[in-house]
Amino acid sequence: MLHPTTFKRVKIGSREDLLSYAGALPLKAAEHNWLFRGMPSNFDLQTSLERVLIDAGVALKDAPDIERKLLKDVKRRAHFYVNPLPRDGDVLGWLAFMQHNGAPTRLP
Repeated sequence: MLHPTTFKRVKIGSREDLLSYAGALPLKAAEHNWLFRGMPSNFDLQTSLERVLIDAGVALKDAPDIERKLLKDVKRRAHFYVNPLPRDGDVLGWLAFMQHNGAPTRLP
């Protein structure tokens, strides 16, 4: 399960800042270190899932149910197209997999 306290927002202003920050991450738990790029400050901070729901006129309160259905559908079909896949309990891995493949997610 994802917990908001496990995320840390870091403003990176240059390539060198990114490389320095990534290089300082601990190697012991490397499989638990994820970096996501943000949006420029002139955009509202919204996830791709929020943007899709707003564009479709769907209430944001329905986002958790819609995300669960999307995740279930992707997990059911992904093995036909990709190998290896994230482990079954790896929610963050599955959401990253979905986002990488163009599905809307709560990831920034």
